[in-house]
Formats: sequence, structure tokens, C-alpha cells
Amino acid sequence: LSLCFHFIDASLRLGLDGGIVVGVPIPGDEGKAVESAIQQALEEAKSASVAGRNVTPFVLRRVNELSSGKSLAANIELIKNNATVGSRIAVELSQLHDRSGGGSGAYASATAGSSMSGMRAVGVDFHAAREAMYSQQQQQQQQ
Repeated sequence: LSLCFHFIDASLRLGLDGGIVVGVPIPGDEGKAVESAIQQALEEAKSASVAGRNVTPFVLRRVNELSSGKSLAANIELIKNNATVGSRIAVELSQLHDRSGGGSGAYASATAGSSMSGMRAVGVDFHAAREAMYSQQQQQQQQ
């Protein structure tokens, strides 16, 4: 994650608009089984010509069936891992900011994103983080 911290920090310092998605895998062996079930369910949906709004319910039902219900436990572990990774990113960004003389306080907020083929994204609100960073710097300069 070290490169991730520095990449996000550089993006913020350069004032780049946009975001960075960090893929967080399902921890443990459950991830492989669930990923396999997802791929099989997607192939079955394609073969059965399932389309549009019917794809998601079909895939979710089949993943649950193919994994014998293990997908729920895997998703719970994934959510826990998202929180761990997201908090590590937020803490490290805050520490990087503090070490660079930017003051203390929250530097970024991390939230769990939407599911993407067995992975979830940990999103960091760069715009809010950048605004907070600049606001803190301006306050310190005024003091």
C-alpha cells in the first residue's frame, strides 16, 4: 500500500481532479471460490441470454447457489477488509500530510464502494481531502 499512499498524496498535491480506485480482494480462500462462482454465473447468464436489469438478480442467485451460501460470508470478510484498507490509507495520508508540515486533522475519508466481480473498491474522497488540506494550510499561514 505504500506506493498507493504516495500516489494519492502526489495527486492531491498536484491538485488533480478525479479519483483513484484501489481494488481490495476478498481475503482468504473464500475469494477464489466466490470469484469462480461469479465467472460461472456470468457465463450462464450470457448462455441463457439474460440481459439488462435481469443480470444482477440472476448472477447473485447463481453465485449464492454455486458457492453453497459461502458468498455471504466472503462479502462480510470483504467489507471488513475494505474498512481495514480504507482506514490504513486515511491514516497514512494524514501522517504524510503531517510530516510535510500540513498540520493535523483528517486528510481523507475512506468509504467502501460498489462490488465489482468479487472485489470492492475503497474510494477516497480526494476533492474533500484536498479542500481540507488547503483550508488547514491557509489557517496556519494566517496564524
